[in-house]
Amino acid sequence: MLMTSRPAHDERGGERDITLRRHLPLVRCIARALAAFKPPRVEFDDMLSWGVEGLLDAYERYRPERQVSFKTYAAFRIRGMILDRLREEDHLPRRVRDISTRCEKTHTRLANLLQREPREDELASALAPIFAASSSAKQLMHGRLAGANGAARAHRSPRIL
Repeated sequence: MLMTSRPAHDERGGERDITLRRHLPLVRCIARALAAFKPPRVEFDDMLSWGVEGLLDAYERYRPERQVSFKTYAAFRIRGMILDRLREEDHLPRRVRDISTRCEKTHTRLANLLQREPREDELASALAPIFAASSSAKQLMHGRLAGANGAARAHRSPRIL
């Protein structure tokens, strides 16, 4: 539905509420789609609240003369608000998060291909291109391995990936 006009302050005060209520299911739909990317400590209800903020922002910023439906514009603003807030909640830099995600996907793909858990040397070979592309990835994995295997390394010689 293309809204043709939106009064800044409706005398009845009802148009804003009607428009926002009509688009609340859109907030829920977008939040549900983005929930797969949320960290465990973020509650779905928080995502809904952020989505409602995005909907309110869309209502305030919407300009019908741009010939875009309110629903399309609102979806863009809702999704953007939720993603912005998820990024704020993520304490890792985006680059490190991307490297971590690529490593996890590579591990999963290799495990599916082999139909078993990959050995360390197989995983190291598959991850080599990722590490070659980023020196910070090497530092990340070295720090992770040292932290995760610190106790185990005390009892055996260190392995090189």
